[in-house]
Amino acid sequence: MALSNGNSYTIKNGINGTNGIDGKDGLNGKDGKDGQNGDYYVPNATTGKFDKYTYDAAQKKYVVLPTAPKEYSFKDNQLVKGVYNCYLLPEGEADPTKWNAANSASKGTMNMVNVINFDDNYIYRYAVNFAETTGDKNKETLEVHPRDFKLEVAPSLIDNTTEHATTITYNYGGISTRKDNGKWETGKDYTPTSDAFKTIYCDVLAAPIMTWSASKLELKYEEANQTILLTKFTSENTYNATKLGGKTLTALKNCYVLESVELTSNGSKHADYFKAVFSADKTKIEFKPQSGTTNPTADVPSTLTIKAKDVFGQPVTISVAVTVKKQ
Repeated sequence: MALSNGNSYTIKNGINGTNGIDGKDGLNGKDGKDGQNGDYYVPNATTGKFDKYTYDAAQKKYVVLPTAPKEYSFKDNQLVKGVYNCYLLPEGEADPTKWNAANSASKGTMNMVNVINFDDNYIYRYAVNFAETTGDKNKETLEVHPRDFKLEVAPSLIDNTTEHATTITYNYGGISTRKDNGKWETGKDYTPTSDAFKTIYCDVLAAPIMTWSASKLELKYEEANQTILLTKFTSENTYNATKLGGKTLTALKNCYVLESVELTSNGSKHADYFKAVFSADKTKIEFKPQSGTTNPTADVPSTLTIKAKDVFGQPVTISVAVTVKKQ
């Protein structure tokens, strides 16, 4: 049989033949055989690398083993510049109207078949491996089999920042190899690994994916009984503009637990002129004039800041501009 470098080999009496394979510069040559693992390597004149051969007992012939998993591909615009931003769903629920921040999710999930195209006929042979994901120091890599399992991530790892090395493997099944002592080892799985890429676990309700704005919010200095409705806060979402963008805080009340609110002057960073509190039903913010103040000499640019926890139990800060108008 001819090799890509022009050399050849023949099998004498099949598996039981003398040395199994012979040939000039072939698999028994100085550069040919790797006795350590029982596989055989032949220099490839085209690539300049070594092709890996082993004996396929079912086919009764030597085959070149692939060096990468069986063909797969990312769906368009899922892997960008070597990074996969994984937008996790709380408990696997895709409908935000069914989320419940008051009972925070115990995990974020993503089905890998929604992200990667696998060979459906052999999908059970693939695995996607996520580093530093299990929380177990003895085995930190999480192995996800796309046919049976979804990626499941603890909320503490969903931070929109940390990069987790990720690979894809494919198990070609049992491979027979010939050892230095002439015996054959049958049934050892051959599982090559893809080049690594990076995965970031993303919280779709936190910055920079979710941002908030409100147009022209103003308070009059020292005036009592002023309020700002939470319907004035409008969201923008880079992951899902339809389901999460263009919403108000009241519309997404199931996504957040509101904890505190404060109005501070941009210069002093203190609550100079008003104390802000939520109304009892948390549909609006009420402002109580601070005592011991005096009319400012000019309008005061200020920031209204809401501290909340989202559906993953992660802390979220929502800030919008407010102007305190002088008398």
